[in-house]
Amino acid sequence: MFEVISLASQVCAVVLVVALASIFHTGLLTFSPRWARFLRTGDGDTLQSDRGAVLTVLGLCLSIGTILTLNQFVGIHVFAVTLGLLLAFSWRKLTWPSSPVLASFALVAVISVLFIAFSFHLHGIWMREGINHDLILYTRGGEWALGHGTLSQDAVVGRTYYTGQGYEHCQFWIGDSCPLNRSGTHTFVGLMSLLRDRVVPVSTFLLTLPLALLTTAAFWMNMPLSQSKRFGASFAAISLFAILVSVSAPILGALWNGNVATACGALVLVNAVLVFVSPAAKDYKTETTIILGCLTGLAAHFYSESMWFVGLITAVHVALSSLGGSVVTTAQRFIKLSVMAVGSWILVGNAAIVMALASILTVSNEVGRDLYWQNYFLEVENWRWLSIPFSGHLYSWNDKYPSIIGAIGTVLVCLLTLSSPNRFRMWISLSLVALAVIAVELNDYYYGVHKIVQMFGAIVVVVGLAAIIQSTWSDRKAAARIGTAIAALSVAVIGIQIHSDLNFAKRSREAANAFVAKSIKMGDVDNFERIGPGSTVVLNDLSISPDDRFSKTNWIEFLVAREGARVTMGDVANDPYRGAYVQFNMNNTMQWEDKADWIIEGAETDGQSPIMVYENLQPYEAGSLRLYDLRSTHLPAVFQSTGWWEREVGHVWTSSAFTLDVLGETGYTGAPTGQVPVVDLELGFYNPPADGSVSVIRNGELIETLPATVMQIRLPVIDGYQVFEIRPSWEVQSPADLGNSGDTRKLFASVSRITSRFASPNQSMQTQ
Repeated sequence: MFEVISLASQVCAVVLVVALASIFHTGLLTFSPRWARFLRTGDGDTLQSDRGAVLTVLGLCLSIGTILTLNQFVGIHVFAVTLGLLLAFSWRKLTWPSSPVLASFALVAVISVLFIAFSFHLHGIWMREGINHDLILYTRGGEWALGHGTLSQDAVVGRTYYTGQGYEHCQFWIGDSCPLNRSGTHTFVGLMSLLRDRVVPVSTFLLTLPLALLTTAAFWMNMPLSQSKRFGASFAAISLFAILVSVSAPILGALWNGNVATACGALVLVNAVLVFVSPAAKDYKTETTIILGCLTGLAAHFYSESMWFVGLITAVHVALSSLGGSVVTTAQRFIKLSVMAVGSWILVGNAAIVMALASILTVSNEVGRDLYWQNYFLEVENWRWLSIPFSGHLYSWNDKYPSIIGAIGTVLVCLLTLSSPNRFRMWISLSLVALAVIAVELNDYYYGVHKIVQMFGAIVVVVGLAAIIQSTWSDRKAAARIGTAIAALSVAVIGIQIHSDLNFAKRSREAANAFVAKSIKMGDVDNFERIGPGSTVVLNDLSISPDDRFSKTNWIEFLVAREGARVTMGDVANDPYRGAYVQFNMNNTMQWEDKADWIIEGAETDGQSPIMVYENLQPYEAGSLRLYDLRSTHLPAVFQSTGWWEREVGHVWTSSAFTLDVLGETGYTGAPTGQVPVVDLELGFYNPPADGSVSVIRNGELIETLPATVMQIRLPVIDGYQVFEIRPSWEVQSPADLGNSGDTRKLFASVSRITSRFASPNQSMQTQ
């Protein structure tokens, strides 16, 4: 059922975008004669391209821009119904794109969905991510977009959090004063779950579908007029090329890394390049200027950093289109085109432009600037940069792509541009990629490497494919030898691109298997729905493996907040990885609670025995997590707070004094007679002195002092919140200090079991 609803949501989203585009298309055709005469800027006399394809692209830009703008102020579920009714009543009056164009839309959408689902191994998966953890932010953003305006007042976002929805950390990404606006991306994430009330994270990987349709239409702009309304080779080529770009390694690499907004920004930039290098850019200077202005506005919504590059292409187009005739004529044409470009930019971008301008040289310029970032291309031979359009960037799987093939592909693309009548514009586009690579290489900007690959890699691909279209279907007949050479180059480039996409799919599935422990399956999510509204959930995060802790903490908090409950933790302020993105939501919040309803722990891997045990209580299994329902048992909830090292097989070491935060209930009448809630520790100590002792402290008060030979310590639990501290009387040393090994960790206690139970309060301690 999940797959059916999700696919239906995506179909509805695509139909909504195309239908709304057809409304604009109809309007443009209705008013186009007068509009064209008024805005005429000396377009070409001999037309080489189809004006219908141009208006289709413009209609899609206006359609997407309208949806993004509406969602800034009202939720998707509100305006989608309104738009749906409007489209239903005007369905028969719409002027749809030609049959080949609509057929290519359908084919590209279907194949792209299947390819992404295969590459990311999505069947039965609710959430999948790799080493980056931004997917949680876009999932939250998409869920916010379903029910709220993406530019809601900051106070509204904060107030929603304080009522238990768990969105406060999204004030960095959502709201009218967020420093890093990605509102358009959130809208598209929400659209992919249009028929649901909640976003399914893996649907985020399909958010580029509407932009894939735009890419398809932009390829049609490159097709000669004589071929633009035919099924056959031209239709097959357009569909194939749009698919190859939409699922290309740079785009899917961005999605895999959680750089969802970057993927959208890259596709907008790719579409700008396709428009810029098309024959229509010369035939219809007015319309293409408006399209490029609209694309600049769309970039502001999706990924503000890409707005500057799309804007640069727009500016170059305006300058080139203004040339010709007298100085006065050139100046007049330049002013008119500039006004149209800026006007369409403001019309589509609107508030997003203001936010993009506000964030320039702030957040994105600082992210990762002084940090080492996995980069690959700065650490290998410089010639491997030539392979980025075909290799993409995929964690440690970069070296599994044969760089020499990608480098050859880039060289062949450059050769293909020689055969295009628009070669100068293509060279400008390729120069933009080269300058970006040079800038990163000269500055050793590690963080910038994967961004360059994701943002600019696909430009080389679309330039090559556009050159193939313009050369192969050109009405001009080339000499036999030249035609043969062009055909050979075209086949080689297409073959390399197909190999690139398939190679990325193979590497992507390997990555999915490597990160399988980080994934959350659909069945795992069902158990979180058992948590009732208003429940208090303690997350004992140290029981989760360290390489998965940051990710799982984000998603646990998200899933619990969805149910109207809240996650609480002890003091984790000294470890930025504990609490993840929402640490400030949960840090040291156990102190405000009286009891716990649920406890969430990490499940043991094969061959491990549990360290944290809730006696006679069976957990609900949720993949790599375990959920304990304490409501009927009233057992103490335990949180490993400070002084703990990472877990090892069979035990976990502590460093000097360590603490346990506990929430207990002492008034439970169902407890066995004479028994009270306790927490038992089974442990041993590292190299204690003969007269060594350990102190048991509760809420700063000494309870008892025990010899260091003790093997079990019973902690008497009182009502409400309490902190137990176990403190040594001696100076703790490391194995390296004692010459026993190279381990430099200070080691105090080796804890093999922590048991929450009801027992006699005065049981004697076991000693060695």
